[in-house]
Parts: sequence; C-alpha cells; structure tokens
Amino acid sequence: MAIPRVIHQRWNTREIPQKYLAWQATVRQLHPEWDYRLWTDDDDLRLVEERYPHALDRYRSLPRDIMRYDFARYLYLHAFGGLYLDLDFEMLLPFDLLDYGAVLMMRRTAAEGDARDEFGNFVLAGEPRHLFFEDLIAHIVEHEPTIDCDHDVHYATGGYLLTEIYYANPGRYSRVLTPTRSLFRVLKEDRDAVRRTRGAYGIHHCDCSWRTDPGPGQVAAETAGADR
Repeated sequence: MAIPRVIHQRWNTREIPQKYLAWQATVRQLHPEWDYRLWTDDDDLRLVEERYPHALDRYRSLPRDIMRYDFARYLYLHAFGGLYLDLDFEMLLPFDLLDYGAVLMMRRTAAEGDARDEFGNFVLAGEPRHLFFEDLIAHIVEHEPTIDCDHDVHYATGGYLLTEIYYANPGRYSRVLTPTRSLFRVLKEDRDAVRRTRGAYGIHHCDCSWRTDPGPGQVAAETAGADR
C-alpha cells in the first residue's frame, strides 16, 4: 500500500481567511491531479459520528477547539490516508514521499542544532489505517486531558504527543519516514533563499492563531521555535 494522492486541509467553515488563500493555492497548484478535500467543523463532526462513534464523547468533551482540530487530522489520515497540511503551509515542491506507511515531519531536529527531536503535526501523511494513527487516536480517546495553558495542548493532542507515542516503541510502526526538519520547517532567516533554490518541500509560517494563554514557562520554551 502507498500513500494515496489526496490532500486534506481544514477551516471552521468554507470561508477561508484571505491571509491563507495564497498558501492554499501553492498546495493545489503543485498537485493538480490530486483529490482535494477542505474539511469544516461540520464535516469533522460527521466523520466522527459515522466512522468513529466510539470517539464521539471524547471529541465533544475536548476543552479547546484546537484539540478537536488536532484530533480530526489524525482521523482523516486513518480513515482515508493522504497528505494533511495546515493552511499556513506554503508549498514549494510537490509532495512525492508516497512509498511509505506514514511520513511524520520534524518540528525540531537535534542533528540540525535544535535541543531535541520533536514531531510537529502541521504536515502529516500516511496510508489508510496505519497503526501509528490508530494508536494516536486510541490514546486521545482513552486519556482525559488536563489543560491549564496553551503549552499543555502540545502534550494532549499535538506534536509532543506524536513524539511520545512514536519513540515509546518505534519498532512497532512499519515503513515510517521522519524527514529532517529543514525539509518542511524552514527557519525564518532562510526562507528567501529556500524559495529561490526550492531547497525544501515548503515553509510553515506558524500562524499560531489558536493560542490564547501562554502560561508559565511556555514563552521561554517556544521562543526558539516560534518563527521556525
């Protein structure tokens, strides 16, 4: 099995804010033969009700919308496979990493000077029903989160959770590619050069529109990666 040629993006409604339209266009222009699906809040709820009814109570009870948005992207990939991208991702090259069970993008990479290896969920890809996304969904369903500030969201449904689940037992997951951070998460100071050379698949602009409360310690923890 390979990753199917279908793109998933989402917004609350079908009225996407102007600031995202140019970046959305780069994704669609570079994948003209791919199916494209723009999900909305209503679509997400319908997906859970129809395909994951056992997860409905947890989906509804998640304390923040961003956590439902995180959860939904894992459901898209488990149910249908394909490529998920946040709307603040500017695509420079067509995605061609299709011969894998899952592709998990690095938010930070120790080998490139970051403090640690850490996954992000701004871009993800996978074949339908891959075990990693199955485990991720099961964990969210089975664990009630405690959220005191924005930073806790990363641990409950975001990149820290992906990192924890994968590295707890990497041998459990077959055919997983973890591309180095610079292929999908370009430092701000490098973006103009990368656009000229097409030296990465794209640029994550880190809009972070979901953040509401930094909380103790988050500012220091996030500053190094805030514009990466």
